[in-house]
Amino acid sequence: MDLRDQYGVTQIVFNPEQRKNIYEQAMALRAEFVISIEGKVSPRPEGMLNKEMKTGAIEVIAENVTILNTAKTPPFEIIDEIDVHEELKLQYRYLDLRRTTNKKNILLRSRLYKVVRDFLVENRFTEIETPFLMKSTPEGARDFLVPSRNYNGRFYALPQSPQTYKQILMIAGFDRYFQIVKCFRDEDLRKDRQPEFTQIDIEMSFVNESDVITISESLVKRIYKEIKDQHLEYDFPRMTYDQAMSEYGSDKPDLRFDLKIKDLGKVFSQTEFNTFSAILSSGGHIAGLCVDGTDKFSRKQIDKLTEFVKNLGAKGLVWLKNQNAQFDGPTAKYLSEQERKSLLNIFGTTDNSIIFIIAGEKEKTLSVLGDLRLHLAQFLNLIDETRDSFLWITDFPMLEFNTEENRYIAYIDANQNNDLSDDEPLGAESGYRPVEGVRLTLSYPEGERSYSITIYHYCETDRLYYVSCCGIGVEANSISECGDRVRPQDLPVE
Repeated sequence: MDLRDQYGVTQIVFNPEQRKNIYEQAMALRAEFVISIEGKVSPRPEGMLNKEMKTGAIEVIAENVTILNTAKTPPFEIIDEIDVHEELKLQYRYLDLRRTTNKKNILLRSRLYKVVRDFLVENRFTEIETPFLMKSTPEGARDFLVPSRNYNGRFYALPQSPQTYKQILMIAGFDRYFQIVKCFRDEDLRKDRQPEFTQIDIEMSFVNESDVITISESLVKRIYKEIKDQHLEYDFPRMTYDQAMSEYGSDKPDLRFDLKIKDLGKVFSQTEFNTFSAILSSGGHIAGLCVDGTDKFSRKQIDKLTEFVKNLGAKGLVWLKNQNAQFDGPTAKYLSEQERKSLLNIFGTTDNSIIFIIAGEKEKTLSVLGDLRLHLAQFLNLIDETRDSFLWITDFPMLEFNTEENRYIAYIDANQNNDLSDDEPLGAESGYRPVEGVRLTLSYPEGERSYSITIYHYCETDRLYYVSCCGIGVEANSISECGDRVRPQDLPVE
């Protein structure tokens, strides 16, 4: 009989010849009974070792058994690979958590927290708790509200992030602190979003970007060493935001496969294909990807890819199959000989390859190609699931222009420091100046975390809040001119 507890599974032996009464008791045991066993640990007989079990070299010869509690037949078997509805597993969550996979995840989380705490305390960080019931503040999602019993019609809000109290604690003199804390955001479910999640928040005063990278990278390396027994003895590579977007179509690219986006503007600068010519003349962008395996892309599959990019906002998808240095596809007849040679040279294409091209507004084109890149990698099994890939993204733009709202907004965080001079106006050009912020990405788009240096000049804070929240006065007001004209508390909040 196999006995399962938090630490694994152990084989229990009941010998009727040695202890008949114990054997008879054992015959009455059923699945999920809670029992206590006393016995002698003994090596398994030769030829009966089980290398699939951690305890596969030993067994326990039962000398006494006590039934602590009986159990009804469970609604599903307690094994890792089980095909039952998620609702049923949630209904009987206490049974589902007995499965080894779920149990390992919970224990792993506990070990991870200890590693994080030990590392940060060693590096002079203080762990601080902050309130859950707080005043509602304008952030990226809706707040979860808790009605007040004492004040009718008034509500507390649950914090969307622990940084809400950062300025209070920093100004109070807590220059290095951290929190492992729950965050609550009332937003629609998606692959990297859920109503509540845990965040490791690390805050430091009087630091620069290099300090932030050093402490964060060292923490990740400690986690991998202690949790995964992997020694990351290299500095994580760095890539600018512009390079990440132009080559991978994402500010958190997955580098476990080598598939880069290529700029095709020069290739088609003299094109006779009217669609491309019109897009380039209006300041648009043309770029593409190339993958091997034309036999894997039937017309039906290409139509699905076309529909995929259209749903993301692209106008269409141009495709060219290369076979024997000859291009095949609806657009191939519009290509000049020079354009054909340039495409072969840029992509280094070989026979049995296919090029996908998207044209349009630059940011949308690159973003759609980034999603198409991941989609193709999954379809063609290009991703190396056995390894993790780390990357620092640097030099994020300060602002981005929101075409729907017709105003500038902060790209990541309106509080990020920048290198603007006191008298330099905020506008279309300065908005793309880099800020003191970095993002560490891990293998896949959901595995990322951003770090930034917060603005410490109150006039600069006012100016950026005014632009981000009001969306007016974008081309005016240097730091030295702003004075006390706009304070964050005076800004309209939707």
